[in-house]
Amino acid sequence: MKTYNEYKPTQYDWLGSIPSQWRWLYLSQSCDEQDIKNTGNTVSNVLSLSYGQIIRKKNIDFGLSPKDYGT
Repeated sequence: MKTYNEYKPTQYDWLGSIPSQWRWLYLSQSCDEQDIKNTGNTVSNVLSLSYGQIIRKKNIDFGLSPKDYGT
């Protein structure tokens, strides 16, 4: 692991000390929300959320599935 010259303490016990040149940011300050629609059905991945795990489905001919995956 890379070591740094100076560290500063944090208020979180689980985190410990961090390099002194690091700064705190909210996620919204470093990322932008993506609102990308699947127009033209360019992406055909079908995912299912089951007990906290994402499962890729191969056979989507049964169950509740939309007629159009564009939205």
